[in-house]
Amino acid sequence: MAYPQKNSRSAQSDYSQGQDAASIAAASSTYTPPVGERLGDLLRRERERRGDNLDYIAEYLRIRPSFLRAIEHSRYEEFPADAYVIGFLRSYAEYLGLNGKDAIDYYRHEMAGRRRKPTLAMPTPLSEGRSPTIPIMVAAGLAVLVIYIIWYSFSGSDRATVSVPQPLPPQVSTETTHGTSTNTTSAASAIYATPLSSTSPLASVEQATAKTAQAETTTVTQPPHMVIKATQASWVLVADGKGIPLYDKVMKAGE
Repeated sequence: MAYPQKNSRSAQSDYSQGQDAASIAAASSTYTPPVGERLGDLLRRERERRGDNLDYIAEYLRIRPSFLRAIEHSRYEEFPADAYVIGFLRSYAEYLGLNGKDAIDYYRHEMAGRRRKPTLAMPTPLSEGRSPTIPIMVAAGLAVLVIYIIWYSFSGSDRATVSVPQPLPPQVSTETTHGTSTNTTSAASAIYATPLSSTSPLASVEQATAKTAQAETTTVTQPPHMVIKATQASWVLVADGKGIPLYDKVMKAGE
């Protein structure tokens, strides 16, 4: 792999002189780095020894300068994923004339000491003489009951409660009117047909007038009339005073 010349030194001569950084050149899966010696420190020292500028290297490798600085300071948590670290680290090490695979092994060895192993909590097995059937059944029953209560409370709001109207009384207005006319006519006929008595000349007239006034003052109280129009699909139940259903239907919108 060819590298750009910098400060009148070729990449090949840099590689030859870079063998002094034996910590990376000898790194492998079985290599144990010195205590406190980080991979980023070795890369930064090699770059400074070569006299290369970090921004120039970043532009050449098309890597953000902030990522290269993070590698030199071993701030690997600034990368989106571990794959970014491995890819950038390989390119950076090979640019400096070092072995990219050995640099990755060094990185993995360094990160092995940082990562904590998760603590696994093993569940405690149930004793043989203990059966979980009854507790499970009780819990399942309670869960079903709670679900039913919730469903009923939400579905109850969609029901339309309609008061049962009282049955209409017989049509007595016309009959009363005709009856009044008949009574009045009869009374009038009685007035002119019956001769006046010497003892009570106005008795028949007063009696007929009283009946006519009583008939005229008779009023019929009409029961309230209710019209139900469904704005959405609703279940309507109409029952009489004894609870007997008179109307039971699911009304559609617009009915």
